[in-house]
Amino acid sequence: MMAKLTEALLRRLRAWSDKERGRQAKIASALEVSPQTVNDWFAGRKQLMGEQALRIQDFLKKQARRKSKKPKQLTPTLEALKSEAKPGQ
Repeated sequence: MMAKLTEALLRRLRAWSDKERGRQAKIASALEVSPQTVNDWFAGRKQLMGEQALRIQDFLKKQARRKSKKPKQLTPTLEALKSEAKPGQ
């Protein structure tokens, strides 16, 4: 059962890495492992340990939260510009 869970985590991590154009160095840094360890996980040469699986889960949650946050409005909206341009206001 644990093997299936870790396989699922690695699939999600690999999908994130592929989407982010292979950011294995970022993954390694966040998980406090070497880039070679991440590469070994993806290649099936190393198995995840319990603490590593928890770190991966936390990492993926943080990345999902970052993606879901909307960027701040840096430029005024068209409506705001129109309201500023109205005479007498």
